[in-house]
Amino acid sequence: MTLLACTSEPPAAGGGGEAASCSAQRPCAEGFDCIEGRCVEETRTPEPLTWLPTEGPEGLGLLSALLVDEERIFLGGYGSIAVSADGGSTWRESEPLARVEEFVQAGSAVFARTIDGVLSVTRDGGNGWNAPVVPLTVSSVHADGTTVYVVGFDGTGSFSFLRGSNGGLSWEAIPDLLPSHLAVGEGWLVVQAQDGRLLRSEDRGTTWEELSDPPFTSAGSDVVLQAWGEAVVALTDRPLQAFVSLDRGATWSSQVLDDASFASQRWLLPAADGLFAVTNGGAFHRLATPDGSWQEVEEGLPAGAFVEAASGGSAGAWVAYQGMLYRFDPATSAWAPGSFRAVRTTVDAVAVDGETVWALVEGKIVHRSDDGGKSWERVASPGADVLAIRSIAAGDGKVWIGTWYHGVFRSDDGGASWIALDSFPSMIGQPGVQPWGVEDLLYSEGTLYAGTWAMVSMGGDDGNFAYAGIGLARSGDFGASWTIGDGGLPSIGRDSRGETLRDGVNRIVKADGKLFLSTYGSGLFRSSDDGATWEPASSGLPGGVLDATAFLVDLVEQDGVLFAAVGVARDTASGVVESRDGGLTWRAPASVPPGACSARALARVGDHLVLSWDRFGEIEANEGIWVSSDGAGTWERLGTGQPALPADNLTATGDAILAGTERNGVWRLPTGLLE
Repeated sequence: MTLLACTSEPPAAGGGGEAASCSAQRPCAEGFDCIEGRCVEETRTPEPLTWLPTEGPEGLGLLSALLVDEERIFLGGYGSIAVSADGGSTWRESEPLARVEEFVQAGSAVFARTIDGVLSVTRDGGNGWNAPVVPLTVSSVHADGTTVYVVGFDGTGSFSFLRGSNGGLSWEAIPDLLPSHLAVGEGWLVVQAQDGRLLRSEDRGTTWEELSDPPFTSAGSDVVLQAWGEAVVALTDRPLQAFVSLDRGATWSSQVLDDASFASQRWLLPAADGLFAVTNGGAFHRLATPDGSWQEVEEGLPAGAFVEAASGGSAGAWVAYQGMLYRFDPATSAWAPGSFRAVRTTVDAVAVDGETVWALVEGKIVHRSDDGGKSWERVASPGADVLAIRSIAAGDGKVWIGTWYHGVFRSDDGGASWIALDSFPSMIGQPGVQPWGVEDLLYSEGTLYAGTWAMVSMGGDDGNFAYAGIGLARSGDFGASWTIGDGGLPSIGRDSRGETLRDGVNRIVKADGKLFLSTYGSGLFRSSDDGATWEPASSGLPGGVLDATAFLVDLVEQDGVLFAAVGVARDTASGVVESRDGGLTWRAPASVPPGACSARALARVGDHLVLSWDRFGEIEANEGIWVSSDGAGTWERLGTGQPALPADNLTATGDAILAGTERNGVWRLPTGLLE
């Protein structure tokens, strides 16, 4: 008997348009389906376009308040609260709030006071927040166990001092006393009243004993009071000085910690390993015992680290710096970074140089991606504590950052080191001294463009400050030397040296072979000679804020038509316009996505327009990312799994769209399936 082997190749479609036969035992070739015994070419459902977070740039975001206890971490920011119940591995974002000024724990309850004086509370570990806790605009909140103390004023301006029992479930007034500063111990209080008197209560505010005038009375509102065990400590500024009382405010000793301190915020952090005096200006001191001496404890942090928030308690002393948390380690007497991983960063701007992508985060930190935005690493940022970084550009293996009042810096080694470009134009005419601020940078075809900007006094008794500049600065040698292009830009006055001032520049875009320059008050301008001269290009643009012409957000060209996203006032047009004459005049496009919304970002990806869209006047107002494939004729939501928070910038790379979001890092959408 001869055994016949099965064919190793399944049948494909027959010649002459006929299909080969098939069955469960005789499958069709790849690319064909077996339907009713015949192989027919299969029809594939396109895979959906899906946005994915890139897990970067990492950081805890811009913080304004911090609480670290044994079980949870609370982060307060500019419009949000995040809570981690697993040591920082995962985070839960709360409903939006105003900027959080402080957290206070009272038993299982945690209170959050915001900048507008609203006091919120969570009693379930941060899953939900209730507000307002009391009908007051709260200026301070303190706790002793489950007893809570609140100082604030009502709608008539009348101040109140309240005591809350059982974690603030019931409240009563403490009469005849209005505290300016308050130290809360275990069952006792020391108060500096608004009239300057120092008082002590041994029964939680029922009765009071007046003490001798404290030595820090003249410090006024600059005092921070803190109970620590049986001691009371006061911290003042100019100079930074600590006062310690071992008898609950009756007598005091003092020590100057820093003669030259000019901090705007100070903290006293009680912990098991000492009391810490910390300022946002970079001063760190520790008092190991109440009767001891203060010692500097700066090791582990960069010199002059600008602390954003701080926390003390049974979990130790913690500070937030550049999107990271550091804990003081008593074993090494140094600060060490905590092992927290989070992507809560706000991405201000993105720049692309081939496969290398740069992200500016929180206005001070730079991250780099070497794989088109899939993964990120943080790089050194020059003077991140003192520089407000406003813009970034990249090209030819280099990256530039533009700052407020410190000019332009360049890195030639992937962000490992930075060079200050001292030849950048100076506000006072001295190279390297008080350079103009740079709100936007653009690198294109070997030329670096920088828009000059600063708050400049135009004279008069009130200073008469204006957003002013000297036009567009251009460099053809990577920033080594500069020329100014201001021809045709209107003058808004002269500085103290008699130099002509132009309106401040907030955006530079190159499209359709032309440069476009957006100003704060004079509108949009166009240049056809690489920025040497300018002509107005605002005709038809909607009105912006303060009755000025809307400023430019983004501008792209598609098939000879210019499309622009512009910042508008809430009661005007949508913020998307088009021009069919090279940018001289503008009009509304054929359509925009639905809703009374505004454009946050606009990009061109191949033959498609991609738009970030959100609602007016709401903190969490994201309406998503939209795409038009017919020149703004129609729009549809782009992809699934979009970021929940708004995208402030959209950038096309070789094979993807990157969306830089508010407090949610960079998201990525592969464009291979975008038809």
